[in-house]
Amino acid sequence: MRVMMLSHGYPPTISGVTLIVQKFSRMLVKNGFSVRVVTGSDQGYHYHDLDNRVELVRLRSYSNPVWREAPIPYITAPRLEKLTKEFSPNLIHTHENMIMSTQLLKLRPSIRAPFLSSAYSLPEFLSSYVNLGRFIENLVKSIIWKHLINNLNRYDRVVFSNPTLREFYLKKGLSTPSSIISNGVDNIRYHPGKDGCREVTRKYSLPPEPRLIHVSRMARDKQIEVIIKAMPEIHSMCNAHLLVIGRGEHRTHLEQLIQHLELAHCVHMLGFIAEDDLPSIYRCADLFVAAGRCETQSLPALQALATGLPVVLADAACLPELVQHGENGYLVPPGDPTKLSEAVISILVNHQKSLRYGKASLRLGEDHAQSLSLRKLITLYQELAGGADHQAK
Repeated sequence: MRVMMLSHGYPPTISGVTLIVQKFSRMLVKNGFSVRVVTGSDQGYHYHDLDNRVELVRLRSYSNPVWREAPIPYITAPRLEKLTKEFSPNLIHTHENMIMSTQLLKLRPSIRAPFLSSAYSLPEFLSSYVNLGRFIENLVKSIIWKHLINNLNRYDRVVFSNPTLREFYLKKGLSTPSSIISNGVDNIRYHPGKDGCREVTRKYSLPPEPRLIHVSRMARDKQIEVIIKAMPEIHSMCNAHLLVIGRGEHRTHLEQLIQHLELAHCVHMLGFIAEDDLPSIYRCADLFVAAGRCETQSLPALQALATGLPVVLADAACLPELVQHGENGYLVPPGDPTKLSEAVISILVNHQKSLRYGKASLRLGEDHAQSLSLRKLITLYQELAGGADHQAK
């Protein structure tokens, strides 16, 4: 089967979506699929590339005022039509629902392949960057919702990572048939234990335990400030350290906050850590924490579940899908450092609770194994494209 994907970016551009696209593209190729990904260029200019036999068409891209590391791809409908017809896909799967998706939908009369779209985001992600007051922010959110629903209602199927996210879209008028497929986690590589801990502790000069871990882009919508502001009480009560992993344009602001609050002794900005070391970093941690208000399915939180870590997450957007409050961790009010610190402390001071919550996280994580997600995705492709005979390895 030949599958063409559209994505705003692809590694080395790093985001939840780009990593998902890369992961499933590589897995599909290993299962006998031919995959072409049309995506934004990390270099700005147009070029072709290969990634583990995944064909990449890198489009000319422009600076993104909201997210400097993710340039905005540019393509016309005729150019996209040419790329599509020369590849002759059995199915087109877009992971982008704003610019490229709009151009793709112009091709519906001339392209016979089924159109599938994954929806990953909530408009709050973009509207949170509008600093012109609540009225303008709500107006921007309303415009984005209208655009998303109008686009998605022209697809053959829409995929969501969880029921909560689908419900947001249904309430806004989505009428296209939809499926639930988790973004998935590699629970072979992400697993409990201490293997690799000694090596990464030495390599990254990790502080003493207990350790909290937060992994994400350094961006305003991640609300990392809330976690940092909770650290004085957490460190005072538990002598705990926070490991902040990731890169992004918000890092300077966070470093200034750490300096202002005099927290350099217990908040450690590790920057970007390659995937080779990341599972061991998780295994060196005692608890995962995230405070974002508009997460739809947090890949780092899934990795924490697979590693068997208790979690403390903001009670916002779709994060509650990953927490059974009082069983594998806690949900806390968004934007509240005090409640976050209380939840973290209650776990760290009780070793038996921490062990119990970690085991519960493991059980919850089993439903998100990427092998299961791949099988569901292939089954959906077969259904939409006419039942081509492929089996997930």
